[in-house]
Amino acid sequence: MPTVNATFKIDEFQLTEFESWFRNHYNVVDLKILPETEELYLNDPIFKKLVQNVKTCTKLRDEYINKVNV
Repeated sequence: MPTVNATFKIDEFQLTEFESWFRNHYNVVDLKILPETEELYLNDPIFKKLVQNVKTCTKLRDEYINKVNV
């Protein structure tokens, strides 16, 4: 069975209902509520570099997985 990872924005007042519905209809392995980081990304060069490093590492990891799982 494939695993799907999606990120999207939802209004806070709908969050509890959505999370409950999602967990009741799907086999949820992990569900994270991400903090708002736009200001931090725009104003903190260290955080911006961390985000870029995470993206680079994630890409490398995914490429490796795809290469090995052929």
